[in-house]
Amino acid sequence: MSEADSANGTPPANYRFMLAVVIILGALILIAFGVLAGGMLLGAGREAGIVTDQPYLTVLPAPAAGWLSEAHVDQGQLVVRIDGAGETGGSVVVIDADTGRVIGHVELEADQ
Repeated sequence: MSEADSANGTPPANYRFMLAVVIILGALILIAFGVLAGGMLLGAGREAGIVTDQPYLTVLPAPAAGWLSEAHVDQGQLVVRIDGAGETGGSVVVIDADTGRVIGHVELEADQ
């Protein structure tokens, strides 16, 4: 700060610039905090799930002489193994446990 600036009471230009930057960034932080708090109060970001009173129904294709040999849940997915007799060795079906949608279907070949 020079003697001339301090004598007449006006701050130097770089001081005014930094003061403006601090005020603008402070205002942006307050706005961001308000948006964050508003989103938390209004429930933004929640999964919009379908809520019904009825359970879902998923029909799995299986061979005529097939039977359910194994089923387990892993990371929200139901893995079902269906063994069959004859030409097919069975299949493995992966189902989304939340919606009942069939995600994948793997046919197993019978031993020759």
